[in-house]
Amino acid sequence: MAYFPMFVDLEKKNCLIVGGGEVAYRKLKVLREFGAIVTVAAPEICDAICSEFGADKSVILMKTEHSDHDTYECTDKKIFRYTDRNAGIPTTRYTDKYTDGKTDNASNGGMNKDTGMDTDRDIYFLVVAATDSSEMNHRISVYYRSRGIMVNAVDQSEDCSFIFPSYVKEGDLTAAFSSGGKSPLLTQMLRDAARSSVTPFMSELNDCLGSIRACVKKRIQGAANRKKLYREIYDRSVSEKRVPAEEEMTEIISRYEV
Repeated sequence: MAYFPMFVDLEKKNCLIVGGGEVAYRKLKVLREFGAIVTVAAPEICDAICSEFGADKSVILMKTEHSDHDTYECTDKKIFRYTDRNAGIPTTRYTDKYTDGKTDNASNGGMNKDTGMDTDRDIYFLVVAATDSSEMNHRISVYYRSRGIMVNAVDQSEDCSFIFPSYVKEGDLTAAFSSGGKSPLLTQMLRDAARSSVTPFMSELNDCLGSIRACVKKRIQGAANRKKLYREIYDRSVSEKRVPAEEEMTEIISRYEV
């Protein structure tokens, strides 16, 4: 199955990663690179996460109570054992960087009695199930997907409503590849090949083109003319291996005005 290539704004969106190992670490790095606020919930959280993100105010490290996945319940009233209150999800920001899950800031779960909103939906934009138990990952997926929240269950495509693509990023310029979950190696190879095109220079050019977009839209009539203008700037930049100076951009824009 081919996945629709939808780019999503994660800036300051609350996300949950269940699991604290190497896989969770990799997913955390990706989510933070795109500006998400991330809660990591697991019985044990690896040193890499703690050392790299322990001081990050946009990452909440939450240690759950039990290491045995069989002790986790997944019903309408309880999903994790780090709290004994209904759904057991955080609805407020934690003041402590590393909590045992019994803080008074923990969620009341289910419906928020102050707002009447579903607290799952109110808090998490997406959830990543990254435990070392495929059964637990499946339960997490069922629980959150039933509440309308997007879930990625690592290496379990049948439990995913979205997948993490292989991508290359420079500034705001991002290229991403997906094989529909069939061949991670192939997407990694395509990503590596794209690195020669998605460069710091192209990121700088992207910022430049973005900075004149409103001006061009206002001053240049017709989509075809605007496209020609942008193409001239692109060709000139690539040919000269530099982004045109402000006065050069002004001169180019003026030539396309009617």
